[in-house]
Amino acid sequence: MRVVSVIPFLDSRGGTEGQFRSIVPLLAARGVRMRIVTCAYVGEVLRRRSSSTGEPLHHRIVGVPVSRVPLPRLFGGTAVNGAFFVGGTAAVATSLAPSADVLAGYGLGAIPAAIAARATGRALVVRMVNDWHIGWIRSLLGGRLFSRLILGADRIVSVSAATRDYVAGEGADPTRLRVIPNGIDADRFRPLRDETERRTLRHDLHLPDRPCVVFVGRLDPHKAPDALFEAWLRVGERTGSLRPVLIILGKPADGADRARLDRWLARFPRGAVQWRGSVGNVPDYLRVADLFVFPSLREGLPNALLEASAVGVGIVATSIPSNVEALGGGADPDSALLVPPSDAGALADAIVALLEDPDRRRRLGRAAHDHVLATYSLASAADSTVALFREVLAERAAVTG
Repeated sequence: MRVVSVIPFLDSRGGTEGQFRSIVPLLAARGVRMRIVTCAYVGEVLRRRSSSTGEPLHHRIVGVPVSRVPLPRLFGGTAVNGAFFVGGTAAVATSLAPSADVLAGYGLGAIPAAIAARATGRALVVRMVNDWHIGWIRSLLGGRLFSRLILGADRIVSVSAATRDYVAGEGADPTRLRVIPNGIDADRFRPLRDETERRTLRHDLHLPDRPCVVFVGRLDPHKAPDALFEAWLRVGERTGSLRPVLIILGKPADGADRARLDRWLARFPRGAVQWRGSVGNVPDYLRVADLFVFPSLREGLPNALLEASAVGVGIVATSIPSNVEALGGGADPDSALLVPPSDAGALADAIVALLEDPDRRRRLGRAAHDHVLATYSLASAADSTVALFREVLAERAAVTG
């Protein structure tokens, strides 16, 4: 089975990219011969030996060939860069499509994958991560093209039931919709082994000997950093001698978000909040955290929440549908404390409650760990993806045969 996959970026530490990189070797092991089409900003491409002619840079990741299309950093915002991405990757995907059985588009990569599929008559599978990605794609294409290119795919895969329902509301044929959740690398995101490992990691990460609450994610508005920081001010007023530390792992989405972050940091006592930026050793931070906090306003299926669950840390999260789904469903799951979105008071109450009750934190963490391992394995995601490709090809064969 030969598949050309199109994804906007491959090296970002975002959840979609990390999920894709994790599943590629499992798909290859199951007989999928994949080619990846992606892009990189021109400076990054040049550092990777791109030719001066602007031709795509070819190399491999875990043995899978990758074509990177140079993307200039342009003024004009997302729409301009999106147009360059779509044009460049669609051309490469179209040139590769005749030797493929399926074109697969991830996120914004659904557009060039759909163009290549239309041009060559190949099967098309698109994977939708969340409602705002879908809205963004619709705004770029317009209603008619969105319906023809994206909703006309052989299959539309969503990461969660909430995202599937959103796609259905856009007018998709329900028989073409499938849910394949993200999978978690249980070896990488494993629980802490013992207290010795905890002490060693805390020392290596230069963390203080105080309760540590960890947040992972980009600091843009839909992650609700303002509610988190407002809640943390209240936590500091109520926890006295505990003196907990909020560890922020992630970077602002743009300059305005960075300025907002700086204003918030200036309001806290020294050491109360540590912003560590985007890091590659997130599992280590989660393992030694006393609590994980996730105040998002909207998500598709949040990788950060699944990863914290796999590690077994106690969780406070907002009660948005995708979080509830990730934690096992129900308004009051036994794997986390849920609070209303944008409610800094309720968020502070839940954080304080768990900081003051380590036994309850451990019970919640164990329940979250057991649930995510039973429900969100990488192997299961890979098996479901291969089965979906085969289903699409069999359906096409039945029509043409």
